[in-house]
Amino acid sequence: MNLLLNESLIFNFFVLLFTGSSMSFDVTQRRIPNWLNLAGIGGGMVLNLWKGAPQFFDSLLGCGAGVGILLIPFAFGWLGAGDVKFFGAVGAIFGLSWIPRLFFYSSVLGLASALISCAATRGIVKQLFKGTLTIPYGVSIGLGALIAFYLDSQGKWAGF
Repeated sequence: MNLLLNESLIFNFFVLLFTGSSMSFDVTQRRIPNWLNLAGIGGGMVLNLWKGAPQFFDSLLGCGAGVGILLIPFAFGWLGAGDVKFFGAVGAIFGLSWIPRLFFYSSVLGLASALISCAATRGIVKQLFKGTLTIPYGVSIGLGALIAFYLDSQGKWAGF
């Protein structure tokens, strides 16, 4: 019982520290450093390996699916490489089964922040065509992960 409690505390601490740090970097520097994403991927895999081989493989698949799902938006220049790696790290932490819910909440929050940014910015059309309007999508990914895990862990709000 005590080991289970410690495992849960370590996992929650890691999730909050990693997502908080990533969101902070994205807001302040408009980038998420590789070392931080690698720490997230490695930490997620170690935490899942601690639970056993099936969870470790779920973590590997979650990382791959997380990166894979954002490769197309990245190829179009809609988001940065740090965001792609961050979503892969979140996938490594939570595993493959969480990817649809994580993607759903990240997308909803990303859309909301884009609409707010558009409404608050003057000369929006001009900025869109120049490519000067950006939003820190890592914040949407991080908040989406926190909402999915802490507020909708059963998938009742998202529907899956």
